[in-house]
Amino acid sequence: MQITAASSTPASLEVNNTTVTEPSEMFDKLGYLKLLIAQLQNQDPLNPMDNNEFMNQMTQFSMLEQLQNMTSAFTDSTKTNMITSAANLVGKQVSLRPQPDTTVEGVVEKIRYVDEHIELLVDGNWYNIEHLASVATVSNN
Repeated sequence: MQITAASSTPASLEVNNTTVTEPSEMFDKLGYLKLLIAQLQNQDPLNPMDNNEFMNQMTQFSMLEQLQNMTSAFTDSTKTNMITSAANLVGKQVSLRPQPDTTVEGVVEKIRYVDEHIELLVDGNWYNIEHLASVATVSNN
C-alpha cells in the first residue's frame, strides 16, 4: 500500500513585518470592541448571536472599561500620595544610603518626580528616595 503526502511543509518559514505586542496591550478596550464588532459582522445570518450572549459580551466590555478606569485612578492616587509624603520631607534631616558602604546626611532642600520615582535634593545632590535610611526633625539650637 502506497501513501502519498496530501501537502508538504516548507523547510523554512519566512515571517515579515512581525509585531510583538506587550501583554498589557493585548486586550485593551479598543481591542475588545474590535473583536466584538468583527464577531457581529462575521456571524452566520441563519444562526445569529443570541441576545443573552450579546448582552454578556457587552457587560464584559463595560466591566473591562471600569476596571481600566479604576486602575488608572489608583495609579494616580498612589503617585499623589508618594509626592505628598516626599514633600513632607522638605526641611527634615535625612540619612541616605546610595551605596551599601556610603552614608549621606543632610537636610532635604527640594523634591522632584522623575521617571516614575521621587528624588530628594540633599546638599546640592539628587538622590532616589529609595535610598532613604532615616528621617529626623532639624533641631533649632
